[in-house]
Amino acid sequence: MQKVEKLYPESGVELKPFIAKHYDRIMNILSFGLYRRFIHKAIADIQIKPTDKILDLGCGTGRNDALMLKYLDENGRITGLDLSPIMQKQFERRFSHEKRVQFIQQRIDIPFDLGEKFDIVFISFVLHGFPQDVRNTIIENAAT
Repeated sequence: MQKVEKLYPESGVELKPFIAKHYDRIMNILSFGLYRRFIHKAIADIQIKPTDKILDLGCGTGRNDALMLKYLDENGRITGLDLSPIMQKQFERRFSHEKRVQFIQQRIDIPFDLGEKFDIVFISFVLHGFPQDVRNTIIENAAT
C-alpha cells in the first residue's frame, strides 16, 4: 500500500486507512452513541428545505449526507467534498443509485470555486483538526 504524505501531520483530520474505512463504526463506539444523536439533532436544527442545495465540507463517508437527503425532494441536491480516496469509495458506494448526491475530491483548506451557490454549508467534526489560519480559509470558503 502506498504511503500518503499528510498535509497536516499534527492533525487528527487526515485519518489512517483502517480508521477511514471503519470511521462510522468507530465514531459510534467511541462516543457511546452520542455522536449519532448529536448529528441527528444538528441536522434537524438547520431546517433543511426540500429544494435546498447543500455543500458538505469534509463529508467523509456520507453518513451525514444520508440523513440530510431525507429532507430533500427531487429538486434538492447535496455536494460532498473530501480529500480521502477511502472516504470517497464509501461515499460513492452509499449513494451509488442516488442522483441527487455527488462527491468531489477536493481540498477544503485552500480557496476553491465550484461555480455554483449553495443554500446550506455543513461541516461536522472537521474544523477542529486544522490550524487557526486554515480554519479561517475554510470558513471563507463556506461563505462564498
